[in-house]
Amino acid sequence: VVGARGIVIAADIQGEMLSTVKVRAQEQGLTNVRLLKMNDTSVTLPPRSCDFVLVAFVLHEVPQHATFLNRLERILKPTGQLVVIEWQKREETDGPPVGDRLSSDELLADAVAAGLREHDFRELGESQYLYVFTSARAEA
Repeated sequence: VVGARGIVIAADIQGEMLSTVKVRAQEQGLTNVRLLKMNDTSVTLPPRSCDFVLVAFVLHEVPQHATFLNRLERILKPTGQLVVIEWQKREETDGPPVGDRLSSDELLADAVAAGLREHDFRELGESQYLYVFTSARAEA
């Protein structure tokens, strides 16, 4: 997706997840994947350094959604996009407990508070949804 000159930064707080990414990248002969061990309170990438940030099934595990989203907004380039995929807020056998889930309206409110602007929204079947955000600062 990023082409021959692009770089993928795989960031996670769980070392096991990063180990899995490392093995898969090696199996596929990918040399442009960098691993970054994170913690749950900071995003250790330079400001305005990312064209695209994917946060898949993570936000429901973060205690302060708007604060975390604001940290992600800061690393977006002016034309960058943040994609967030989350579970619908409904009781299901798969995924996190309903009390941990965010409704799409809750996520949108947190994103706006974090300085993001909705670019696109899609439901991904009955269980998940996807938002694409851009920095509201970039458009000011």
